[in-house]
Amino acid sequence: MKVGPITAWSTTCITSTIFLMGEYVSDEALKSIGPSSNLLNLVSVVCRLSNDIVTFEREASHGEMASAIGCYMRDHPNCTQEQAVAQLKDMIESSNHEIEREWFKCQEVAPDCCSRAAVHVARFMSLLYGREDGFSNAPDSDFETLVKDFYYKSLP
Repeated sequence: MKVGPITAWSTTCITSTIFLMGEYVSDEALKSIGPSSNLLNLVSVVCRLSNDIVTFEREASHGEMASAIGCYMRDHPNCTQEQAVAQLKDMIESSNHEIEREWFKCQEVAPDCCSRAAVHVARFMSLLYGREDGFSNAPDSDFETLVKDFYYKSLP
């Protein structure tokens, strides 16, 4: 997963957001929440894998084969698509647990609102891609409900 997270937009968006929040972010804090931090790498993994799992079949039907599922199946020749998806879902779950640990570790050095921004991106990706690609496949009313639920209802 060295290339996948780098291709995800999440690191650039989260880093930009952190600097736009109006909080002072020290060099030490950037080591915990910045572009080369383990926290942002894990968030990027969640974003990349969540997207790839949901969009794989649609993109493959258009001839786009660069995805985590295709790469996993190439690296594990006897693996089925279903097994690859299950493995990637396990990676997402593991990354989410690790995000919680990283968040706890960075709370002493990074502004809370900045570290929360990173964590919430991972939470939102899990919510958005929980059923299918919310940007491409959901009617506007479904997406609106999804976003409202994210902001106003707590997750189990």
